[in-house]
Amino acid sequence: MAPLVAQLQADALDRAVPVTDLLRKAKVTAVKLGLGEFRTWVDRELNGYEQEEVPSYRRVRGEPKGFNPFHGWQPVIFHNAPKHQEALSERWIAQSVSALEDLAREAEGPLMMPYAASVMDALNRGADGPPTHYALFTDRAALAHVIDAVRNAVLDWALKLEQAGIVGEELSFSETEKAKAHEPNIVYQIDKIENFVGNLGPVGAGASVSAVQTLAVPIEAIRGLCEQIKKYGGMVELPPEQRAALDRGVAELEVEIAKPSPEPSKMRSILRSVRASIEGAAGNIIAAGIIQQLSKLDWPF
Repeated sequence: MAPLVAQLQADALDRAVPVTDLLRKAKVTAVKLGLGEFRTWVDRELNGYEQEEVPSYRRVRGEPKGFNPFHGWQPVIFHNAPKHQEALSERWIAQSVSALEDLAREAEGPLMMPYAASVMDALNRGADGPPTHYALFTDRAALAHVIDAVRNAVLDWALKLEQAGIVGEELSFSETEKAKAHEPNIVYQIDKIENFVGNLGPVGAGASVSAVQTLAVPIEAIRGLCEQIKKYGGMVELPPEQRAALDRGVAELEVEIAKPSPEPSKMRSILRSVRASIEGAAGNIIAAGIIQQLSKLDWPF
C-alpha cells in the first residue's frame, strides 16, 4: 500500500475521486498527525459552515432577481442605489462539499441562492406589487470553483508534508513524523491553508445554493384550465378514484397559483396527476378538450 500522504496526492490529482472522499482521507491524516486546525477546516468542508466564518473561495457573484408569477424570475435593478446592487450581487455558499458535488452532477442550468427573510422583507417594502421571493442567480461554474479550491488545498498540503519528510506508512506515522508536523515551518504552511477561513462575514450572509428552472409558470393558462375543468369536468364519466383525483388536483392548483411564488416542481406534479386522472376518459369530447389544453400550456411537466 502506498504511503498515506502519497495516496492523498494521487486522489487529489484524480478527478474521478470525489472531493468528499479526499477530505475524509485528509481528516485521517490530520488526526493521526495531531493537526487540529487543519482537521477543523476539513470538518467544516465536510459538514458545512454554520457559526463559523465562510472561506473566501466560497464567495460567489451573480444577478439579484425577484419572482414575478406571470413572467418568472426578473432582474432587480437599483437605479439610484448602486451600493445596494453591489451588496446583493454577492453571496457566500455555506453547504457541505458533498451537497455541492451532488448539485454539480445535476443537469446544466443556473443556480439560485435565496436571500435571508429580513432581506426579502426589506426588498418587498421597497417594491411595487404583492410580496414575492428574491434570490441571487449565479453560474454553475461557481460550484466547480469551490470544489476545485478544496481539492487544490488538500493537494498543496499533502505536497508540503512530503517535502518535509512526512509520508506515513500503512495508515500510520512515526513519532518523528508527528513531531516534525508541528515544527514552526510546517505549522505555518498549514496556517496558510487555514487562512482561507478569513474575516468575510458570518454564515448568516451565506446561503444554500440550488438548481432552478427559470421558465416562467404559465399562471393564467393554468387558471383558465382550472376554470374549464370546474365548468365542464362534471360531464366526463370517470371512476370514483379518478374523479376524486381530478377534483383534488384542481383544488391544489388553485391554491398554488394563488401564492406570491408558486412552486414549479409542485405545479408540475399536480398537472401530471390531473392529466393521468383524465386520460382514462380520452374518448369523451370534453376529456379530449381538457387534454388538448394541457398540451397547449407550453410548459414542461
